[in-house]
Amino acid sequence: MSQPPNWQPPSQNPFSDQGQSPFVPGAPVRPADPYAPGGAYSQPVTPLEDDPAMRWVLPVGQSVWSIIAGYLGLFSVLCFPAPLAVLFGIIAVMHLRKNPRMSGWGRAIFGLVMGAIGSVFLAMTVIAMIAGGGR
Repeated sequence: MSQPPNWQPPSQNPFSDQGQSPFVPGAPVRPADPYAPGGAYSQPVTPLEDDPAMRWVLPVGQSVWSIIAGYLGLFSVLCFPAPLAVLFGIIAVMHLRKNPRMSGWGRAIFGLVMGAIGSVFLAMTVIAMIAGGGR
């Protein structure tokens, strides 16, 4: 069968009106979901460090010094890293004051407080050992 003299192939996909895929015959075509991430009606994507829920789960946007101070404060119950927790807590507070966009104040303060308590217990233990060693 011959084509008409002015015939041209269609410029659009002939299957798009019928809901079938041109690549897999008979497979349905799913229209784009406007509510999917990046779709027309989706919420704008916020950076990970601006999401308050993610700040509770992951240490995003936090000062490295405050993370170190927090963990040293946590382990200061063992008394040995307590002075280090105080030192890193002070460094973290100074770093957070210079960079107000960062977070981590809770960890820095926790490291300071627990480090101070652990340092007091460490000092009392050392004094008791020195006083008891003279007998």
